[in-house]
Amino acid sequence: MSLDGERWQQQLHGFSGSAFRLETLPAYKVAGEAEEIEDFLAGNRIDPDAYTSGWTDRLRNHTAAGRSVQRVHIATRPLSDY
Repeated sequence: MSLDGERWQQQLHGFSGSAFRLETLPAYKVAGEAEEIEDFLAGNRIDPDAYTSGWTDRLRNHTAAGRSVQRVHIATRPLSDY
């Protein structure tokens, strides 16, 4: 199933039980992540207990409502920086 835009958002946020995403590309270029990836590659690390974003807030809300979100990223060699 190929979705983007509004249809993708509905599927991603409107599920009732569980959501699963299989990532098969070596990298996913998302403009909003560029600075965080640059920081990571420069050796800067985040505190996972203190970090918050719209995505982590949604994950917490799904979990609190009894829903699960799973993601698998297939890695190929040579590994990319992503």
